[in-house]
Amino acid sequence: MFGGLHACTDFDEYSSITVGSVPAVEITAGAIADSALTVNITNSGDGYVTAGIKVSDGTTPTVDSEAFVKQNEKGYVYATKDATKGEATTFTFKGLIQNQAYMVVAVGTNADGVPSDAATLEVTTGDSHAPSLVETNPTPSLTSALGEDGVLKLIFDEPVVFDDTKAIEFWYYFQDVSFMLDADSVTVAGNTVTLKPGTLPLNREIVFVSYEEGTFTDLTGNMVAAEESGLDEEGYTFGLYYRVVQKLFEPVTILPDSASEVSFVDFQSIELTYEENVRSNSSLAGITITYKDENGDTTTKVVTSGMVTINGTQVVIDLPLPAAEGQVIELDMEEKAFLIGNSNPSAAVSIQWDVVGIL
Repeated sequence: MFGGLHACTDFDEYSSITVGSVPAVEITAGAIADSALTVNITNSGDGYVTAGIKVSDGTTPTVDSEAFVKQNEKGYVYATKDATKGEATTFTFKGLIQNQAYMVVAVGTNADGVPSDAATLEVTTGDSHAPSLVETNPTPSLTSALGEDGVLKLIFDEPVVFDDTKAIEFWYYFQDVSFMLDADSVTVAGNTVTLKPGTLPLNREIVFVSYEEGTFTDLTGNMVAAEESGLDEEGYTFGLYYRVVQKLFEPVTILPDSASEVSFVDFQSIELTYEENVRSNSSLAGITITYKDENGDTTTKVVTSGMVTINGTQVVIDLPLPAAEGQVIELDMEEKAFLIGNSNPSAAVSIQWDVVGIL
């Protein structure tokens, strides 16, 4: 007799699992500050709420709800909390930029993990604080290397706007010269202001910079505080003050050209040309010309003021002795032998020539 299934065998009936209905969420703005904001999110059922925030690009984002609750949508800072049906759940986001639009997205899930459609809200942070000067380049100091061109950079903690009806004053202490910058001398790029005075300071000058309240504002009009600089009653510096750095000037050209041989017939002087006008240092010390003959014997002569002619940017040094065939002639000039431009020192020079016969 065969065994098998009997037609009268009974099986348990299959019953489907009941999944909660798709929830819905609402999002409203709460407290808004300069660097933080709060939103209130209400879920239509018990479960969870996931919120995310990012800088807004001005458009409403398309959100994959399932990816969002798994925190897989890129660009957001996320947070997830338990939610009670009909009760607002509060989320606070900190460390934000003031006066910046942000997009907040919320997705709720029920107890079974079924996600809602995304709710979105664009919120702009406040801007109640004025910009602050956080840095200057160079740093205020009597040893700061302010360039010979006097250019100074002011760096604020947020983007600023320049009000060209306000005064920015430069004061050169030793020259006792003060003047206001014109609008063309001020350049603004984001949070950085570049000041370039039209009147150049002298070498080693002390420069003080001051400006009125409201000379700079943020994008909503909050005014930067006034900056006063100078000397107090006891003679101490305060505010924004800088020492102008020396700039060493190298000669632009030196003649004769040392890269080629020079005939003793043509070699009577040395000509140095600089970028700016030249004047003699008071001592004119530290310039020598050395002659070395074919036997290795050397003669060194000190250059005196009578051997030097200065004409604008050009310096001509007459040879103290006639050049001779077979010699090596060397010019050695110490730093600060001449003053260039605004009393800047000339750089040290050491150069030599091979002297030949008639070319």
